[in-house]
Amino acid sequence: MLFERTTVFVQVVTIEGVVEEIIYCNYQNGYTVCAVDTAQEVVTVTGYIPYLCEGENVKLAGRFTNHPEYGRQFAAQYYEKTLPTTSAAILRYLASGVVKGIRLATAKKIVDTFGDDSLTVLMAAPERLAQIKGISKAKALEIGEAYAKQQGAQSIIMFLQQYGVSPSVALKVFRRFGADAVNYIKDNPFLLADEIGGVSFQTADRIALAMGVEKNSISRIKAGVKYILAHNAMTNGHTYVPFDDLVYTAVSMLGVDIAEAERAIRRLSLEQQTHTETIDGNEAVFLMPVYMAEGIVAKKLCALALAGPLCSPDQAESLIGEALDNMALELACEQKKAVLAALQNGVIVLTGGPGTGKTTIVNTIIQIMQKMGFSVALAAPTGRAAKRARELTGACAKTIHRLLEIGYTDDENVQNFMRDETNPLDEDVIIIDEASMLDIPLAGSLMRAIRPDARLILVGDNDQLAPVGPGNLLGDVIASGAVATIRLTQIYRQAAESDIVQNAHRIIHGERPRWGSRDSDFFFMPRPDAACAAAEVTRLCQTRLPSSYGYDPLRQIQVLSAMKKGPAGVKNLNKLLQQALNPAASGKAERAFGDTVYREGDKVMQIKNNYDIRWESMAGSEAGTGVFNGDMGFIERLDAENKQITVVYDEERRVTYDFAQLEELDLAYAVTVHKSQGSEFDAVVMPVYHAAPMLMRRKLLYTAVTRAKKLVVLVGSESGMNACVENAGEQGRFTGLKARLQNREAAGALPGPAQ
Repeated sequence: MLFERTTVFVQVVTIEGVVEEIIYCNYQNGYTVCAVDTAQEVVTVTGYIPYLCEGENVKLAGRFTNHPEYGRQFAAQYYEKTLPTTSAAILRYLASGVVKGIRLATAKKIVDTFGDDSLTVLMAAPERLAQIKGISKAKALEIGEAYAKQQGAQSIIMFLQQYGVSPSVALKVFRRFGADAVNYIKDNPFLLADEIGGVSFQTADRIALAMGVEKNSISRIKAGVKYILAHNAMTNGHTYVPFDDLVYTAVSMLGVDIAEAERAIRRLSLEQQTHTETIDGNEAVFLMPVYMAEGIVAKKLCALALAGPLCSPDQAESLIGEALDNMALELACEQKKAVLAALQNGVIVLTGGPGTGKTTIVNTIIQIMQKMGFSVALAAPTGRAAKRARELTGACAKTIHRLLEIGYTDDENVQNFMRDETNPLDEDVIIIDEASMLDIPLAGSLMRAIRPDARLILVGDNDQLAPVGPGNLLGDVIASGAVATIRLTQIYRQAAESDIVQNAHRIIHGERPRWGSRDSDFFFMPRPDAACAAAEVTRLCQTRLPSSYGYDPLRQIQVLSAMKKGPAGVKNLNKLLQQALNPAASGKAERAFGDTVYREGDKVMQIKNNYDIRWESMAGSEAGTGVFNGDMGFIERLDAENKQITVVYDEERRVTYDFAQLEELDLAYAVTVHKSQGSEFDAVVMPVYHAAPMLMRRKLLYTAVTRAKKLVVLVGSESGMNACVENAGEQGRFTGLKARLQNREAAGALPGPAQ
C-alpha cells in the first residue's frame, strides 16, 4: 500500500477544494496525482482517488510530505467528493469528461437547458436529455447509465472507506459487483473476503460486526470456516483439514461454541462449498475447488497409467541404441531402465538428486519420442525452472502457465487457461521438470488439458522442499505406488567429483557435509553470530567472490536465507547487499515504497502472480501476458515523470509497472530458500545459524545447496548447520491424493470430465 494507516500518521489533516488539474491517473487502480485549489493555495495531491475529474469538489484526509524531486505534496488516505451545485460549477464538472458521452459542447447544452438541476436530471430522469437537439433517446439513456455507473463506483468507495478499505480495493469491489456493490456487501460483507483479492477475512469480519452481523451468525461462521480452510491450504500446504481440528480452530478464532461451528461446517458441505469424506480413518474437510483439483489429478493419472507400451522391447532397444549413437552418449543400467519405462508406460515419475543423470534421460526420451513421430512439450512450474530446462536440454521449454495459454481475467485471483478438456494440448508427450514444485490447483489445470491418449513424464527431486501451494503431488504420487517410478541413486563420474553434489547427498542422508580443500566447490566460514554472518555474506558478494572467481555479483551469485526477519534474514540482507552492490548515485533514479527503496539496476523478484500484466520480448518480436511469483529480473528504468518502472526478466522479457504496482516486487539480492526452488545459480551464499526448528530442516539445507552449479559458501554456526542436518522432521501435510491413487475405483468416480 502507498498509504500508511491513519493511526501511524504523524498528523492527520483535512483539506478541501476544487480539482484544478489531473496531472496523472492510472485508470486500472485509481492512483492519481492532481492539483487541488483550496482557496488558500494550490496543493499537489497524490493517492488512490478513482474517477476523479477536473472541476470536482473534494475533501481529503491525509498528511503533507516532502518529495525529494517534486517538493511539498499531500498524500491522501481518505477522500469524499461533493457534487457541484451551481450552473458554472456543473458545466466545468461535466466538460471535464467525467461522464462518458459528454464533452464541452454537450455539457453546455445540458446546463443551458437544465441549469442547476442538470445532475438531478442525469441521475433521475436521463431520458429528458432527448429534449436537447442532437441527443437521441438512446444516447440520452446511454449517458444516464454512464453517470449512474460513475456514481455507483463513488458510493462503494465512500461506503468502504469508513471501514478502512482503500479506494484501490474498493475499485475492485465495484468492478466485481457493479453499481449494486453496496447492496451486495450490506447483504453479505463476507463476499469481500471470498471474491476480492486484497481483502482479508479479518477485514470483512470487522465490517460485518460493525454493520450489526451477530457474532454467532451462520453466515459469519461459514465464512470463517472457509477462511480457515483456505489459509491452511496456502500457508501450510494442506488440501484438507481434519473435521475436529477445523471445529477447534473455528471455535477459537470466532468465539462461538462447538455446536455452532459443527452446524456451519455441515451446512457448507450440504451447499457443496466444501466436501467431507473419510481419509485414513479421519473425517476430512476440503474446500470444493481444491477437492475437485485433487480429484481431477487422481483420475487423469489413473487413466494415463492404463496405457500400454509404445513399442516392443526389441524396438525399444533399437531406438535407444540409435538415439545414443546420435547423441554420442552411454546410459548406465538405471538410466536405460528409466528410458524403457517411458516407452512402456502412459505416465512415469523420474526422481533423483543432483548428479544422477535426470537431464541425460530426459534428452534421450525427447530424441526417441521425436524419432517415433511424437510431438513433445517440455514445461516447468516457474520461469526460471523453464529457462534452466531449456538450457540443459536444448529443447523449447515453457512455464506450465504459458503451456496452458493463460488468458486475461479481471479478477487477479482467478486463473483462466485456454487449454482444458474442451481444448486439450496438441502434444503427444508432456514432460514436466521440477515437478516437486507443482501444487494441486496448477496440477489440476494441467491434467484437464492433457489428452487421454497422451503420455506424461514427471521429473523432480522428491527430497526437495514441498511446493509453496497446497498439496504434495510428487511425494504423494511416489508414495501411492500407483504410477511407475524410477528412483535414480547412482552419482555419475563428473558429478561425483563435485563436493556440492557429494555434500548434498550426505545432507539428505543425515550425514554432516565435509569441506577444507582449497580447490573444493563447497566452503564453510564460521562466524560467531547472525550479524557477523550477514556482514561476511555482504563482503563475499561485493569483493571476495568476484575477485577470486570473477563472478558477476548480481547475475552469478545468489544469497539464500532460511528466514525473512533477523540480522541474517532476507529483509536485512537485501538492504546490506543493495547498499554494497547498487548504491545510490547521481543520475540513478530511485523510488521509495513502504520501507523499501527501488533503484535502477536493482535485482528484484515478482512476489505474486499477475496473470494479465503485459510483457514484450527484448527483441520486440514477441509479446504476451503474465509474470509469476518467483520470477527474477533487474530494474532497467525508473521513470518518475510517468510513474513507471521497467523490469527485464531473465534477459528475455521486458515488463512495465506503474508505481502503484510496486507492492508486487521485492528486492532479490537475497531470497528465501523456498523462493529459490526451480532455480540454479553459479554460486550460492547462505548464512546458517540456530533458528526456529521449523526452519532448520534437512530438506531446506539440501534444497539450498542443490541450487548451486559451481560454488557453495555457508557462513555462520557449524552447530546450526549440523542441527539442520539432524532435523529430518517435516511439517506434515493433510492431502488426499495418495489415498485416491491407491483406490483406483474411487479415483474413477471422482468429479471432473470423463476422459
